[in-house]
Amino acid sequence: MDESPSSPISMPEFLDSVGALYAVVCDATGDVWRVFGDASKLTFRGILQTYLPGPWAAAALHGLVADAPLPQLVGQGRVSCAICKRSDGLVVAVVRNTDDPVLERVSWSRDVQRDIDTVDVGLLA
Repeated sequence: MDESPSSPISMPEFLDSVGALYAVVCDATGDVWRVFGDASKLTFRGILQTYLPGPWAAAALHGLVADAPLPQLVGQGRVSCAICKRSDGLVVAVVRNTDDPVLERVSWSRDVQRDIDTVDVGLLA
């Protein structure tokens, strides 16, 4: 992705640029819980049920990335989820279908983490 931090892109554009189908943006309390994309296109939905079931899971999702190397990468079969933390404290989980080997999935998740602050998540400052 070649966008500069001074020119944010929309979440739908970002999802397209990283080959993802679905994302959740949340704060630690669950007061912010924004969903982007179409989960019905995911091969498996266990990641959504386990990590992204709804706003009540926000604290656990934030706990997963607290004091942990970023991003955290979780997978289920052909589905990978990069769980990233933005500089403003929001957590963003980006989910895609993939047949990539594990090392390529790790590289993809690092690219997502690197660029996640360039994304306009649609919240007022």
